[in-house]
Amino acid sequence: MKLLTLSLACLLSILSLQMNGQKERTVDSLKHSIGLHVGSTSGYGLSYRYRPNRLGVQLSFTPYKNIDRTVLVSGLSFMYVLSEYRDINFFLYQGNSYRFDSRLERSTNAFGELVEERVKRHYTSHGIGFGIEYFFHERMGAVLGVGYGAYDNFEIITIAGQAGVFFYL
Repeated sequence: MKLLTLSLACLLSILSLQMNGQKERTVDSLKHSIGLHVGSTSGYGLSYRYRPNRLGVQLSFTPYKNIDRTVLVSGLSFMYVLSEYRDINFFLYQGNSYRFDSRLERSTNAFGELVEERVKRHYTSHGIGFGIEYFFHERMGAVLGVGYGAYDNFEIITIAGQAGVFFYL
């Protein structure tokens, strides 16, 4: 949680800076990008974006493993740029994520013996929304989005959000 708060504080600090001498850009000039992304329905972790024109795709992935727990999160999102300006693009997105969670749960049986059981769960989340992409440097940008999402295999439907920082190749 501290890392997320620190990351968001850094992102907001960077967004408040005004960069001079920025070249004109179009959506077509920034096809590939890599970065860090956090999305409630679009996955989180290291991300790759490919946008050859107004339509684009984004992949995100995070692995986590220790003795008791394994978590794998992957995301696949689609975006469509509605309008583009010098420093900001407005877009629609459709996000999908898959989460695998495996935990080692310990309990005692009726005889007082310790019993270990590996519990595996699979979750999917889906969402739609809109967002902005802000270019704060010639090759760097930030993404913020909001919308609606269906979580935990459509058990919960509520607000969705995403944020990311990308370097354009």
